[in-house]
Amino acid sequence: MFQTSSHVDPRLTDLVKMVEAEDSGLRVISSRVYTVPYADVHAIVEVLADRQFNILEEFILHAAHELNPRPTLGGLAAMLGLDRLFVEASWRKLDAMQVVALGGGETLTLTDRGREFYLQGQLPPASLEEELDLRYWFVSDDLVPASRIPGSPASDEILPGCRIEDEDKQMAALARVMTDVQRVISVTVEAGLGLHQPDAGKEIHAVRNWRLLAIGVAPVGLLIVQDGLSAADQEDNVTLRVVDLASGRRDLAVETVLQGWVDAGRVTLHDFVPVEDLLALLPDDDAGEARTEPAEATAEPDPHQLPALQKRSAEERVAVVEEGLQQPNGDPQGEDGLRPRLMQVLRDAQHTVLVRSPWSSPEVVDDEFVSLLETLAARNVITVVGWGTDRAEDKEERRPPAPLVAQLQGITSPGGYPALIVIRVGGLHSTDVVVDGRLHVSGSDNWLSDSGASTDWVTEPEAAEQALGRFERLLAGAATEFWRDLTGEFLGSGEESASEELQHGLEQCCVIWVAVRQHQTALQHILDLVDEAPAALPVAFRLMVVTLMALQRLSDELLTEQADIQLLREAVIDIDTRFGDVPEELYTADQDRLDETWRRLRRRLTTY
Repeated sequence: MFQTSSHVDPRLTDLVKMVEAEDSGLRVISSRVYTVPYADVHAIVEVLADRQFNILEEFILHAAHELNPRPTLGGLAAMLGLDRLFVEASWRKLDAMQVVALGGGETLTLTDRGREFYLQGQLPPASLEEELDLRYWFVSDDLVPASRIPGSPASDEILPGCRIEDEDKQMAALARVMTDVQRVISVTVEAGLGLHQPDAGKEIHAVRNWRLLAIGVAPVGLLIVQDGLSAADQEDNVTLRVVDLASGRRDLAVETVLQGWVDAGRVTLHDFVPVEDLLALLPDDDAGEARTEPAEATAEPDPHQLPALQKRSAEERVAVVEEGLQQPNGDPQGEDGLRPRLMQVLRDAQHTVLVRSPWSSPEVVDDEFVSLLETLAARNVITVVGWGTDRAEDKEERRPPAPLVAQLQGITSPGGYPALIVIRVGGLHSTDVVVDGRLHVSGSDNWLSDSGASTDWVTEPEAAEQALGRFERLLAGAATEFWRDLTGEFLGSGEESASEELQHGLEQCCVIWVAVRQHQTALQHILDLVDEAPAALPVAFRLMVVTLMALQRLSDELLTEQADIQLLREAVIDIDTRFGDVPEELYTADQDRLDETWRRLRRRLTTY
């Protein structure tokens, strides 16, 4: 028979009852309220919003472009039957943007800049300032909109393992997050604040200013849960659950971090539960026999020794516990905590995750893994997964399930371009993950699903770069082959527009080339496509936009290092000047987005 819950904080009573009621085999050994640190920040972000001409502005531009002789301010006012002040006010706005020039005799003429905007039908984006109140959680590295936090008594301890003694490191972590515009964009998109809507011509461009409002702590509930139906020596016999007391929901982000700390030896089970509660993890042999509590116990039992304690008295148990505490901790690089460590590494990715795995399955890519990939996509992190064991596709015996591939391929960035791509590479016999080009994790073909498999974690820059280079060449080659198949199908069909599936496939190729630092290849293939089929210009516009948007996910430093601004400029001009070769009805909204996307990218490249 199992003991009833040993230590339950009164604030968590209902939650404990709920957990134990959901499964008769679960028992909450201990539940306590801790606090976790956070920082509240007030930020001012710059939002660039497309602005169409109003009626009077459009009339002035039209007149300056079409009328001969050139109109004057007074003449336009008389023509429209308006007070001259109204016309002058609109002219001043256009003049400030260097769109219209006022010549001798107050004649109006369009500047080259004005002619460009007039043909596009819109003005440069308006720069707006929006204020945000955000909260940064130091433990989970999460940035969220600020909200009310329930009070916590001063007696609540801070969660073991998350006390940051070095305030400089604490502020450095906060500054890193607040200056990452993609992180801020992700917060606003996930919260539905409506500040970043590229399809509606509204994008967050930069974090202009931010200031620290306060540093505080918030209460979380920590539950130690035992599965009484599992064998006592199983790793998952005892698990940690973290609950956000403000919402009542599980805080999976903190939970994952905490479990990783436990697996790596940064904290131990005793840090959360006293020994007398740990002894409650063991089933009593006699239901009616009272358990003798240890008079003094100050340390944690080795979880691997717990099964051997089951037939001993309480006094003997305490002796073994205390003896076990003298043993050194296990190797923090051991494989028992492989998945939590990998999940944390992926969660920290800034721009690119490359995976090559001979095969994948729903057991490996489960709901938790998919949720993480969706979170990365919301931050504009590109993930490319290469798979396949046989070099010949028709001999491939173990393919990833089609529903799983479809689910992953449907994950997109806030800007709408493919953020997760699954592509067959072939000839793979090991599983590798490269994160941001700085960390390479390598192991046997099944280490993602086998926690006991052997893996190598490489962070040495030269070695990581060599692995990255080999992997990039494989993916670039697979993308080239995929592009050749898709364009052959498109050109052979004689259609003037690509199907949605074909368009998506071409976009995936462009994103892969950008992810493997070969955006030049994407640009050249796009221009070659238009050379072969001028009617494919609308498709090419979209591909060019996708390529530029994928480049924009990089930090200013990496963008300057990787991007060839001269080649980008020539490609944009080349494709933009071809519009006269294609009937106007074939254009899409992407034609209008191309210049704007390029303008923003060029601004970053020339001002860094």
